[in-house]
Amino acid sequence: MLAPLLVLPALLMALLVFLDSPGPVIYRARRIGMGGVRFEMLKFRTMRSGIAGAAVSAPGDPRVTPLGRLLRASRLDELPQVWNVVRGEMSVVGPRPEDEEFVDAYRADYERILAVPPGLTGPSQVRFAAAEARLLSHSEDPARHYAERVMPGKVALDLEYARSHTLTGDLAIIGATMLLPFRQLVARLARAFEAQRRHRSAYALSAGIGLVLLVTFALSSGPTG
Repeated sequence: MLAPLLVLPALLMALLVFLDSPGPVIYRARRIGMGGVRFEMLKFRTMRSGIAGAAVSAPGDPRVTPLGRLLRASRLDELPQVWNVVRGEMSVVGPRPEDEEFVDAYRADYERILAVPPGLTGPSQVRFAAAEARLLSHSEDPARHYAERVMPGKVALDLEYARSHTLTGDLAIIGATMLLPFRQLVARLARAFEAQRRHRSAYALSAGIGLVLLVTFALSSGPTG
């Protein structure tokens, strides 16, 4: 019902992606859906085309375009997945669909998780919105780090969702997802303020030490006798 309302924003995003860097506007990510069925999850392209690299991107990945970073932070890169919902490949809320490589690594768990359709958003996406980037920071092997450090927590949340999801819980997840960009903005501003505060403290300490040394030197070099 909301799909027609998203046509204009989607066209605007598509134009921006087209102007931002050469390459296709839509990125087709192969994912595993309900019952183990493979499908292509649609996203606006956020990386430069023709550059090889890991399947998982860490913060600061040079392949991500400036516009791509903005689209990822605001989740607007996932707007084309409304078409996946229309096609019946995804639902609005559910476990986020994963690459076959990671599904295979947790095959027994995904036999239960894939009993429900994957979602545009889900409990793991809300919980790991900021934590995932932090866990992948400074990793030399983002894909391995993702499989070993991020996936266990996501799998646990998705298993719980598959067992006991409710309409009320789904509405809460939708609400939390809508607030994610604002929460991330506040978190970034808080980190920037904290960094400035630490810098000011360091400057004040340095100035204090310098003043003490200057006074000590002045007293020790003054007239004697």
